[in-house]
Amino acid sequence: MKNSELEQLINDKLNSAAISDFAPNGLQVEGRETVHKIVTGVTAARRCWMRPSVCRRMR
Repeated sequence: MKNSELEQLINDKLNSAAISDFAPNGLQVEGRETVHKIVTGVTAARRCWMRPSVCRRMR
């Protein structure tokens, strides 16, 4: 899936246009054009970035 398609899907699902973003969450870096997997976490702990297996994976 292209990252722009994923962004649109998430924005539509969450109705993000109706919500004011009062607290942007740190540095965001755009990756590749195509998304193959997503890793989520509820912490910015280094272990999530160094060992993604400790975080929940969605395929």
